[in-house]
Amino acid sequence: MFIPRLAEGAMKLWTHHPSSFRVETLLDPIDPKQGQYWNYQERNFRYREMAPMLWNLLGTDQFLWCCTLRGVFVRPTEDVDLMEWEINAPPCRIIAYISSPIWENLVWSKSDSWDGLVAKNPPRLGHKDIHALVSVPLPAGSVVCHGQLPPQYTHQQMEEAAQLVRNPPPADPAFAWELEL
Repeated sequence: MFIPRLAEGAMKLWTHHPSSFRVETLLDPIDPKQGQYWNYQERNFRYREMAPMLWNLLGTDQFLWCCTLRGVFVRPTEDVDLMEWEINAPPCRIIAYISSPIWENLVWSKSDSWDGLVAKNPPRLGHKDIHALVSVPLPAGSVVCHGQLPPQYTHQQMEEAAQLVRNPPPADPAFAWELEL
């Protein structure tokens, strides 16, 4: 098995995409308007408004959004197709470090302030709230696929929960009596 040697100062990062989006073979430009959030509609969700502003700020829309710490992303159920990719990114490929809470506040209409969005100093170690934007295409040998993330809840667990909602267990009379006190 070939294990690529990390480039001088390279940082391990993780990105998550459906299995149809093959990170290791990205050669063509990414169409960011094909991403899962572009057409997502929910009250106060304004990704379509914020993303072009971010692209303008950075001078590009050709990047992968990566976590600086593994285990930040969750695949909620088996029905969600979410692959994990490890990227060994040389410093020259990192466009910016982003404060995820500030970005989330912008996207979910909780704030209009961009202050602090782009970190001035790169993190020495990974942090759940600091993400890295890595320019594409990626250097050969810099990507490792870890496969599907394990689901947080299996089909069986989801069915058991739904069954409990449909048919709750009978109330314990002793407990009901205690509540009336």
